[in-house]
This record gives sequence, C-alpha cells and structure tokens, in this order.
Amino acid sequence: MMDKPSFDWVREKLEDLCTMIDTSLLSLLFEPTWEIYEKLATGEDEDLQHVNNLIGQHLCLPYTPVVRYEWGLKLSHEAIGDIQRPGSSVSVIRVPFFCVGKPYLIGTVLAHEMTHQWLFLNGVGYEDQDMNEKLTDLASFALGLGKLMLNGLSEEACGFDCQSFVHGYIEPDLMLYAYGVINKCNGVSLRESTKFLCQDVVPMVKESKVILEC
Repeated sequence: MMDKPSFDWVREKLEDLCTMIDTSLLSLLFEPTWEIYEKLATGEDEDLQHVNNLIGQHLCLPYTPVVRYEWGLKLSHEAIGDIQRPGSSVSVIRVPFFCVGKPYLIGTVLAHEMTHQWLFLNGVGYEDQDMNEKLTDLASFALGLGKLMLNGLSEEACGFDCQSFVHGYIEPDLMLYAYGVINKCNGVSLRESTKFLCQDVVPMVKESKVILEC
C-alpha cells in the first residue's frame, strides 16, 4: 500500500470518483458564502448544524449527521474532527471545542467528515485507515467541497505558515492539484473557482499548475 499519495494517484482516484457521482444531482461547487462562515463563527451548535444541513443538501445525503462541539475531544495529529457511526441515520460529527472562533477550520472539518458520510453510504473506501482518510480528503474535492477544504489552508485556520502545516491527510500541493483538475474538467473559470476563498488562499490557486486533457 502506498504511503504517500502522488499527483498520478490523485488523478486516477479523481477519475474513479467522478464516474460514481451523479452530476445531475450535485452542483459543481458548494459555495461557502461569508454568511455561512458567520454561522460557523458563533460557537453555537444550532448554527453549526445549520451549515452542516446545507452541506448535506448539496451532497444529496439521505442522512445528514448531527454535529456538535465537544470539550476534551482527543484526536490524532492529522485529525481535527471525527464522525461516529458513519453512513447511518444516527451518525454524529464531533468538532473539538478548540475550533471555536476559527470558522475556516470548522468548514474544513465539516467537509471532511461529511465526505466520510457520502463515501460510507456509497460503499467506497480502503480497509487501511490511513489511506481511507487520504481518499476522503481527495473525495471532498470531487464532491464540490473544495472551497471549504482550501480555506482550511488559510492563516486563520492554521495559525501560522499554511504552506508548512496542513490540517488533514494530503499535502497542500495535492489539494490544489485536485481542485485544479476538477475545475478544469468541469469548465469552472478562475473567477468562479476563487470566489469565497480566503485572500491568502487565492494566490495558491492562481499559482497552481494544472496541465491536463480532460
């Protein structure tokens, strides 16, 4: 089993995932408006659930998990949230309380954990846990949640140099590559692809090199 995903792995897995996604149901991009991030900034479970419900609607999920902030949640170094009983009608997403006040970080947590829900419901994944987490990060881009994921690279979300530190399981350059592949293949313009991205993330997208025949 491969330890570190490559650009070729990203391209191959995106092609596989895109064949499974009903584009007649899912819009190309979930737009995390500033109003959405205002909801994620309040620290209130009700507002957190509201945003999670919007993501569930975007993903056309039959079951949208309950989501809540939780004190004392201990996770691995890469993880910033978790989902219990994924793929079921009683799934619960837990967001560590230390995320409160970091709406862009919270958005990334929701994007990743809701992608877990979609993957479980569609029977997609690896038996190896680490590779399954990497696939989940990647699948979030195929499902149109790339803006939520990329805003997790912002200084607001990371607290310092976002190029040297990343929340999640695949490197920033692979995230940017995945976002570029999806946008190029779906004819998304640069203007649309950078809308609602953090100011310090926009240059990363513009500088990312994607040369593909889609």
